[in-house]
Formats: sequence, C-alpha cells, structure tokens
Amino acid sequence: MNLSPHPLCLQDKLNDREQQMLLARCVEQRVAAGDHVFRQATRHAETFIVKQGLVRTYHLSPSGKEITVGYWAAGDMVGGPDFFEEHKHIWSCEAAEDSVLWMIKGQDLYDLTLKIPALSKCVVIALSFKLRWVSLLLQNMGTECARHRLAHLLASLCEMYGDEYEDGMRIRYAFTQEEFANMICTTRQWVNSILGEFQQEGILRIEKRRLIICDLIALQKIVNE
Repeated sequence: MNLSPHPLCLQDKLNDREQQMLLARCVEQRVAAGDHVFRQATRHAETFIVKQGLVRTYHLSPSGKEITVGYWAAGDMVGGPDFFEEHKHIWSCEAAEDSVLWMIKGQDLYDLTLKIPALSKCVVIALSFKLRWVSLLLQNMGTECARHRLAHLLASLCEMYGDEYEDGMRIRYAFTQEEFANMICTTRQWVNSILGEFQQEGILRIEKRRLIICDLIALQKIVNE
C-alpha cells in the first residue's frame, strides 16, 4: 500500500500571481469543531479547501447508520466528487476541530482551471487520491475480520498523518475509538478490544490520546494477511 499525503501545496504548485487569482475567488470561512460545513442531500455549489484544521466527511445510510468516509487536513479539497457542477452532496462534512476553509464556487474553480494549468493538476491529484481512498475503504469493508480492517485503517492513517516520534510513528490527530469504529463499520467495543491486542503485541501504544505505531512492519503483515 502506498498512500502518500497529497496537500495542494499552493505555495509549491502555484506562483504568487496564480495564488492571488485563486484566493481572489475564495471566501474564508471559520467552522467551529462539531459544526457542519455542508450536509448530505443539500445543494452542492461550492468546493472547500482546508486552510487549517481537520474536517470529516461521512455518509448517513437510509437506516440511520453513519459511515465515516475520511478525514481531511490542510491543503485537501472537500465537496467533490463534483467540484465544478451543481448537484446534491452525497455525504456530509463537519469540522473535527476548529478549522478555517477557503470556499470557492464551482463555476469559479472551473474557470480558473482553464487559466491555471497547475491548478488543474491539483484538482486531478485531489480526485485521484479520493478515488483511491474510497477504493481502499471498499476493499477494507470486503473483509469480515475487524482486526484486519483496523490494521488497514491505522496503516493508512500512519502514511497520511504519521510523524516520526521516539520509537515509532505518531498519528497526528487524536482520533477516538468511536471515530475508528465509524470508519471500519464496527463497534467501539470491538475497536477497544483490538487496540488492546495490538498493545499487548507491541504494535502500538497510546500516549495522551495519540496513537504511536511502534511496529509498522508487524501492522503491515496483518494488513497483507
């Protein structure tokens, strides 16, 4: 599995003039933790770029079951897959922590991609990453083993949000067991039990609500079983 971080990196991919052209079309929006950026089935007309913070996208099934699609940090684009056209949102988005986003109308974003090739590339990268992430989620859901699903998720989060830390990699954000459960379609009790197994096996430890992956090789072996 090779799932690398993919921020837009505006300063790297766009020159100063291009950045100004983009930001001139954006409206900055602050969203408090727990508040919605948009809701499923509502009209989609804007795309959001995370400036800072962390947001979560999730789908609510007709039966009321909530499934977390993903967490998105600085540089990520949310609001797709229809970044340009007006449709209804196929999932909801809420702030996992106090966040700042740039909001741009779909038509404005489309117009700019015609003028700024580097921005077009950013959109393609974002769409490609999201397609791959959703594909991994579907593959993950295809196994009946919750242990395997959680290992797969932790390995992916480690690649996306892992920072070197003492004897391993620390996942940057303090995800709760309930959030892990929503991402792999299981219960918090199962997540608690499996995390306990991983700790006993020396694969990870929990420090100040953060997960430290101590043995990534062992975690990957579970993923590849």
